Amino acid sequence: MGLRFPGSVVLLSLLPLMAGCTTGALDLGRQDVDRTMVTGAIPPAVPKTSPSPAISGTPALMAALAGASADDAVPMPLAWNDPESGARGAVTHLAGGPGDVCRTFVTTRESFDGVGLYRGEFCAAGTDGWQIHGFAPL
Repeated sequence: MGLRFPGSVVLLSLLPLMAGCTTGALDLGRQDVDRTMVTGAIPPAVPKTSPSPAISGTPALMAALAGASADDAVPMPLAWNDPESGARGAVTHLAGGPGDVCRTFVTTRESFDGVGLYRGEFCAAGTDGWQIHGFAPL
């Protein structure tokens, strides 16, 4: 029994020290969020300065339509290709005469996101040439 007594004394003397290490960092009286500790942050989103075209390939399509608008006898289908985005297609229908300000068209569009059929409208924009005003999937 003499050997158990010194071990008990050592254990009893270490218990307050160990309890002090584990509870000293906790403040049980305060239940707010600790805002002093920062573990990470996400930078704010950077707004885009210029909007990108909603559908890739529209500049190449516009170039094909502008060339077709100058000539009334355009053979259909009128193929177009955008090497920058990889989009391509064929205008299958073009309506509007030489005096019309706006013309409607139907085109196919093939790219990495699939194949689709689109209807649109392009109009004369004064000195800027022609601009697409409507372009949506059918």
